Amino acid sequence: MKTFLAALVLGLMMLGAGGASAQGYAALAAGSGNLDGSLSYSRAGMAYAPTLEEAKRLALQACRTEKNYRACEIVITHNYDCAFVVTGTNAQGTGWATGQTPAEALNGVKNMDLVPDGFPLGGCFIDGEYIR
Repeated sequence: MKTFLAALVLGLMMLGAGGASAQGYAALAAGSGNLDGSLSYSRAGMAYAPTLEEAKRLALQACRTEKNYRACEIVITHNYDCAFVVTGTNAQGTGWATGQTPAEALNGVKNMDLVPDGFPLGGCFIDGEYIR
């Protein structure tokens, strides 16, 4: 996980993160809960689209697609800077954070006391483009 995060941060930083607004929106959805009162699970989904409503719809669809999971909600929408969401296996469930740089956003997620069960979803708007 640390190797992946380091590579992602380095790659995005090399592109030069900026605060310029892009022609589109990104949305991140997340949800967590229990099965049979004992097994904790969490889901996340992300999407980029030309409109905010389309990005939200696609992010919810991506979150809900996995094992027909329905209890997802939009946790972040943005059209500048960086945002990431990660699912976890402990009581924290899911965590998300934003930042002006990939490192800032990923550090925000890292500091949430999550036990991650996958790679972070999200990305950054860099020079008017969305980079995942």
